[in-house]
Amino acid sequence: MLALHRAGHIELPPVRMRPHNPLAMRKRPETVAVDSTPISGGLSELGDLEFRQVRRSGEEPLFNGLIERYHYLGYTQPVGEHLKYIIWKEERPVACFA
Repeated sequence: MLALHRAGHIELPPVRMRPHNPLAMRKRPETVAVDSTPISGGLSELGDLEFRQVRRSGEEPLFNGLIERYHYLGYTQPVGEHLKYIIWKEERPVACFA
């Protein structure tokens, strides 16, 4: 109906109330500074990698900041139940997935 109103095909009454939605104005995660020097070589040359689940942990803001900085769409809060992982090479994060 809103599309019809905006196109001028119908006239809707004026908006009486806008409900408060705290999620619409959610603050963007802060970007984080990490070592971003390129890693070259094959996967087998990396050695041991550690997969850590970071959902509801102290590392979750790091995950959110990395996605905000490096993902082409930025960070958006997922809907529903979800998992977040950071892959570490020693003390350096090398990948994120959710």
